Amino acid sequence: MMRMRGWALLTALVAVPAAGCGDDASRDAARGRAKAAKDKRKAEQVAADKAKAAAAEDAAKNIYQFSEKPTFASIPDKPVVGRLRNAAFDIQQVVLEPVGDAWQIQFHDAKLAHPTALARDSHPLVVTLDGELPQPGKRYERELAEGGAEWLLPPMDAAPAQPAAGRKLKKGEAAPPSAAASAAAGPTTWRPDIGYVVEITRWEAKPYDEGGPAFQDAGLADGRVALVMRGGGLPEAWVAGTFQDATVRYMGKPRVPTAPADAPAEAQQKGGKGSK
Repeated sequence: MMRMRGWALLTALVAVPAAGCGDDASRDAARGRAKAAKDKRKAEQVAADKAKAAAAEDAAKNIYQFSEKPTFASIPDKPVVGRLRNAAFDIQQVVLEPVGDAWQIQFHDAKLAHPTALARDSHPLVVTLDGELPQPGKRYERELAEGGAEWLLPPMDAAPAQPAAGRKLKKGEAAPPSAAASAAAGPTTWRPDIGYVVEITRWEAKPYDEGGPAFQDAGLADGRVALVMRGGGLPEAWVAGTFQDATVRYMGKPRVPTAPADAPAEAQQKGGKGSK
């Protein structure tokens, strides 16, 4: 009898670790399945991002061809897109606002947090138009020339882009930096030569309110553009297409008209013709 009891006790003691090993194996298997599922989702997201980038690249290649003399007839009837460093530049938001003695149009590759937010996560192309109030049918034109634009370039994550084939660097023009140097330096400002045609097709913006806050969300605008840029040792770049629901805003008291000259007196008083 004592031998039987001893054997039963020994069997029980051996069984306890065995059961524990089974639990560990189950947990390891569950962790393995969870990791495999996570890796699969990550791979699928990477593939989706690559497909989206490839589609944007194809669209940018086919939508517009660089020309030193952009025309209104050349503006593609497709959503605005850009080309920078021989790659697609995805435009997420367009903004119109007066700065100094002129209106500016901005093209952002990330959406602003709200209409009067600062561009913290974007690499905007900022183009100076002129002091005339944008209105439906208003056209802006400029021949390719120095000044009038700034582009906050994102760091390069690929091989350095080269000037367009057959074009030599101008005297004093710097060669493009390497990808490693660009990434280490962070975003840089490019001030290219620029030429453009811009047409406003819808303008639903309130004049500046003298009694309101300094930063004001004025309304929305539609339009179409073709902008061409070169210089700085970079390949020729462009932005072209149509835009809808662009943000119109005031980031301080404007010095340019924000209401038409024939607007009611109340609107003129609110918007004024600018202050010097």
